[in-house]
Amino acid sequence: KLIVYPKVKRIQLFDIVNDPWEMKDLSGNPANAALIASLYGQLTQWQTRISDKLVLDPASFGIKA
Repeated sequence: KLIVYPKVKRIQLFDIVNDPWEMKDLSGNPANAALIASLYGQLTQWQTRISDKLVLDPASFGIKA
């Protein structure tokens, strides 16, 4: 599960299968960079589909698009 906080430019990543209470944020682990980029891409595609006008700049979250 990827959570994006646009106002504070923060993201969180959780493995909800193994951590359903979302106690361990995995976003700081460089090994998860590709997964974060993929989920972020899916989020922006969903924004387009539903005409969400909020601009989420990947660079502001440290994501290499």
